[in-house]
Amino acid sequence: MIISIIGVNGAGKSTQCRLLMRHLINTGASAVIVKPVDKKTRNRFAKLIKKNSLISTNFLFFSFYRNQAEKLIELQKQGKIAITDRYIESFLLFQQMYGLIKSGHTCLYQEVEKMIFTDARPDIIIYLQVSMAKANKRIALRNRDDENYENIVTYRASVRLYKKLASTKNGVIIDGHASELVVHNQILAALNL
Repeated sequence: MIISIIGVNGAGKSTQCRLLMRHLINTGASAVIVKPVDKKTRNRFAKLIKKNSLISTNFLFFSFYRNQAEKLIELQKQGKIAITDRYIESFLLFQQMYGLIKSGHTCLYQEVEKMIFTDARPDIIIYLQVSMAKANKRIALRNRDDENYENIVTYRASVRLYKKLASTKNGVIIDGHASELVVHNQILAALNL
């Protein structure tokens, strides 16, 4: 099973992924969090986006997400529950804002998406919805120099896409403004745990 937790920066994705993994392990399940890249690499990549060509940026991005998909495929074979903190939904958002879709290559995007993610698709998508103000407040509280704050353009694009994806039959929207425990319990309820 693949559980995809999505939301803007500061929505609480990493926190909820950790809480869910602990809960699943404590109940006897085998669960793992799988990210496309670690935070340090992601921040370096964000700086490269501005300096590189579209082709080289996309190549790096494709590699990160193909690596994540391969890990998910292996975990599925092992019967483990995989929790993703940024997955195909973030990939799609990036392509809409900076990549193939923005440059008018929608058909190519669809082929690349199939090639990268194959059958490793989320069984459920959990969208943690928060306001931009709340997200940026949480980001500021992290007190790190390398954080990416939400701006109105990325925030609106994220919300529009994530709401659409979470409105499908395998999606759920959770108000991420509540306390960590309340949000965690809502996630457990959505998963029937």
